[in-house]
Parts: sequence; C-alpha cells; structure tokens
Amino acid sequence: MDGCPRQNPAYRRTKGRASLAGPFLFRAVALGLSQYVFCASVTMSGTDEQLVVRLMTHEDAAGVAELAKACYGMTYRHQEIYSPEQLIEDQEAGIQLNEVAVTEDGEVVSHSAFVFHGPTVVESCEAMTAELYRGHKLFEQLEIQLVERVQKLGVKWIMAEPVLLHTASQEVVVRGGGAITGVRLKCCTAETVDPDGFIDKIAPGGRRSLTIGFVPIAQLTESDVWLSSDYAELVAMALGQTVWPRTLRTEVPEGFVAAKRSTLSSSFDQRQENMRIEVEVIGEDITDAVCAARDEAQAAGALSIDLRIPTGDPASASVALLEEGFSYAAFLPELRERSDVLLLQWLADRQIDTDVWQLLNPQIETLAHAIVAQAKLAAARGRR
Repeated sequence: MDGCPRQNPAYRRTKGRASLAGPFLFRAVALGLSQYVFCASVTMSGTDEQLVVRLMTHEDAAGVAELAKACYGMTYRHQEIYSPEQLIEDQEAGIQLNEVAVTEDGEVVSHSAFVFHGPTVVESCEAMTAELYRGHKLFEQLEIQLVERVQKLGVKWIMAEPVLLHTASQEVVVRGGGAITGVRLKCCTAETVDPDGFIDKIAPGGRRSLTIGFVPIAQLTESDVWLSSDYAELVAMALGQTVWPRTLRTEVPEGFVAAKRSTLSSSFDQRQENMRIEVEVIGEDITDAVCAARDEAQAAGALSIDLRIPTGDPASASVALLEEGFSYAAFLPELRERSDVLLLQWLADRQIDTDVWQLLNPQIETLAHAIVAQAKLAAARGRR
C-alpha cells in the first residue's frame, strides 16, 4: 500500500536504529502477542495448494529475507529486511508486525508489515509476493489479518505513502474508504525501479515525491484542529474528501496563554538527507526555535525537512511559517496521542517537476497542485 515503504526512516528511526516515543509502541509486547497468533488457511485459485497466513515466526524470518532477495536482489531500500535478527527484534519490540503466507513446506511466499507510527496509527509497508504466487490476492489476505490484529491493539488508522508514478496504490487508499491528505515533495531518493515494480521515470539519485494517505479502521471521535490561516485552506481541501469529524480553528482562543519556551526534537534519516523536526511544546518563541532547527539542518546538508506540529494545542493557530520557507505537506490524523498533526515541509531545491505524476482523481490532482503552488510561494518568501 506504500510507495517507499519506510522510505523516510526518520518516521521510525534515528541514525538507523529504532527511535519511537511513547509506551503505546510496546502495547503489543505488554498485552502479549501470543494471544493474537491466529492464522488462516488460503487455497490458491485454480490449484489445490493450501497456504497458511500467519504472524511471522522466528523460523519464518529467514524466509522473509530470502523472499526479498528473490523479488529485489539485494537492492531493496530497507536493508533491515535482509536481516532475520532485525525482523524478529522489531516484531518482539512491538515496533512492527509481519504477516506471512507460507507453503506446506515452510516456504514464505508473501509478506506484508504494519509499522507503528503512533498510538493509533500504523503504516502498511514491505508488501511483496513471490512471482509464482502473484495474482491470487495474497496481499489482501495478509492485510485482513494485520487489520484484525492491530484493531485489537486500539489502532484506528492505516497510513500509506502511495507513489506518483502510477495510480494503483492511491486507488488502494481511496477504495479502502480513505483519503490522500497531502504530498511530501522530493522526500526520497529515486530508484531505477519502484517497490511496485514500475520503472522510475526519475533518474537514479534524483528526488521523488510521495503522496500520504490514511484509511480509518475504527469509529472516529470529534476533535478541533488548531492551525494558522496560512495552511487552513489546504487542510480544508484535504479533509473535504472525507467525513472525518474535524473542526478547523484558526484563531487562538481569547485569554489563552502559550508556554514561554518551545520544545523541539530532531533527527536525520539514514541517508542524512531528510531531517524530521518534532514540535513537542509550542511556546512564544516558536518561530525562532523552528528557524534555528532549520538552519542547523541546512548547515548539515539536509535536502528536505519534515516539521510536525500538534494541532490539538490551540497555540498551533499562531504557527505561521510560510515566510520561513515552510509549506503544507499533509494532515496526519491522530499521529500523536490525543492530537492530529500538521506536517509542513522545507526544501533545499525548490524546483519541482510534476510531469511524471499520475493522480487518481480531480480532488487529489487539485490538492497536489495546490501543495506545489504553496511550496513555490514559500520558496519565494522564505529567504531569511
């Protein structure tokens, strides 16, 4: 369901190791994964062959690594999939759940994973199927099992990053009752072949953009979204595709007192190209604090910055950063505990080529081009 599955490791890793905040990420361990180790039998269409769909076991981990080699050689961008030990460690730590389809002989012929991104959000990633077993809807079977597992853990959303080289993965989000809420521009290094097997039209080493989509899998609760008027129109455009119960608020409430000082944290991805800045506390100095972090990232050679702002805090309505080069990227529902997140982006190279983009429908097309337009506006203004 993803375009670059975990392509932006800053979402879940700091300098190549797991870096996930909050005890919710370990609920799978605390509750005991063993109580969710159910499996299903699948009969291959047109044959009598039976496959077992189950949570990856220690014995399966080596088979997942072999499957990745069979599908991609050693070129898969997330090298940890070639390490059975890392796969087991991540699953046992509650960072990731791996679902596999296995033959009677124990061969792993299909794999999909959910990576935890927050208290109620998982990302669908690392989906692959052996060539001889494609066309039998194994991916759908694995996803059904994974959804049932994470619903028991209180997960409400499946996040995906559909590519723009084709519309197939965008369609999966929309067909599943979800919506594309944004586009991360030039966020990852292009490969010759994308994870879905399509030839990348961008030269290797170039920068590729990805959409961001969310599919709800549980009943949603109403909440206010506090944000600057700089970004309200684009958020409204993204939410206009949905019936999610959100109310946009662009004015700080009368009498509200913000904290004096802001608190931010930052981390680079594995390639040292993208920096993620997490706003943890929005203070009166938020603009200066973000600019200092931006300048640090730029000095370190960052090609892009993801800035995450919690919209459950009324102080978010005062965070206007277009003049500092930050434009709208996406709306991330419930990525923080008790809060949605506004994702803003900063780009070192503001030349954005949309010629190769394939967009599923007019609503997504309108949103995507509005995001590009605001990025160009931020680039023009954001020279401090």
